[in-house]
Formats: sequence, structure tokens, C-alpha cells
Amino acid sequence: MLFCIFLVLNEQKRKIDSFLMNCGRFCTDFSLIIQIFSFLLSLSKKI
Repeated sequence: MLFCIFLVLNEQKRKIDSFLMNCGRFCTDFSLIIQIFSFLLSLSKKI
């Protein structure tokens, strides 16, 4: 019985971990996009 609960919790933890990893990847991609965008913006101001 306890083992079943442990398996379910472990599965949930794995789902949460992968969700957080995807979130982190998305956030880094997003900040990268913002950096590129601001870089292009500063370039267009110079022209």
C-alpha cells in the first residue's frame, strides 16, 4: 500500500520536474528573444 503511494508521488514529482524544466527552457528562450529584440531596436536607432 505504502509502495503504491510512493510510486504515485514519484510519478507526480517526475511530471512536475519536467514541467519546471520546460518552464525554465521557455523562460530562457523568452529572455533571449527579448535581448535580440532590444539589440535590433538599438541598431535601428543608430541608423
